[in-house]
Parts: sequence; structure tokens; C-alpha cells
Amino acid sequence: NGPRGEKDERCWKNRVTHPRLTGEARRKALERLDRVAFVLDSRFRIPGTPIRFGFDQMVSFVPVVGDAAGGLMAAYVVHQAARHGAPRRLIIQMMINVGLDVTLGSVPVAGTVFDVFFKVSKRNVRLLRRYLEEEGAV
Repeated sequence: NGPRGEKDERCWKNRVTHPRLTGEARRKALERLDRVAFVLDSRFRIPGTPIRFGFDQMVSFVPVVGDAAGGLMAAYVVHQAARHGAPRRLIIQMMINVGLDVTLGSVPVAGTVFDVFFKVSKRNVRLLRRYLEEEGAV
């Protein structure tokens, strides 16, 4: 309920997508999310290899706090998916991906290696794009 006792229309059950999200707005949002995912997961390359990593993997070197920060950054993609009307099952799948990334990523050394290859933000943007394309929303 809202501050005056009225029903909050933004609750999960009654969620409404953002009213200004036309096909063009969704396309631009996906482009923005692609850029965010690139910076978080693939911005840098290990010289002499095809292996790429981003800020998510860099902050994971800081024990506990780094993985939590990476999870918060990855949660932005999930938030945007909800804003674009993604169904509950997709949001849950994306949240599981983030949880897996944070949990397994918190294992010293092996977790950072896992982060480099799992690329949670790129994975979740790909899931959102597939959903929006299947729905004809972009």
C-alpha cells in the first residue's frame, strides 16, 4: 500500500511496463544494455589471448565486497528487464544467473576465473533480447 493507504500499482503482481517504451525505445535500451554488459564483462583483453574480461571481473579480486558490487552491477540488467515487461520466469532465471555468479564468483581465484567465462551481464542481456524479439517488441 502507498503512503495514504491506496493500492500501489507498481507492485510485482500488478506491474506495468514503462508507458513510453515503444519498439524504438526498447531497441535503444537494448543497445545501452549491450554497452553496459560489454563494459562489465568484456571491456579488456588479456594480451596474446582471445580472453576478455570487464569491471565485474576486476572488482571480484576484492574479497566479498567485490563480488557483492559485481552482483549489484549485474542486477541493473535484471531491473531493466523487469522495466521492459519481461515475464516473471525470465526475471527469476536472470536472478538465478546473478546469484550463481555472485556465489561461485566469491570462491578465491577459481571464482574470478568462473566470472571471466560466465559473463552474467552479457548472458542476461542475451536472454532479454531473445524474449523481446520473440514478442515482436523490438
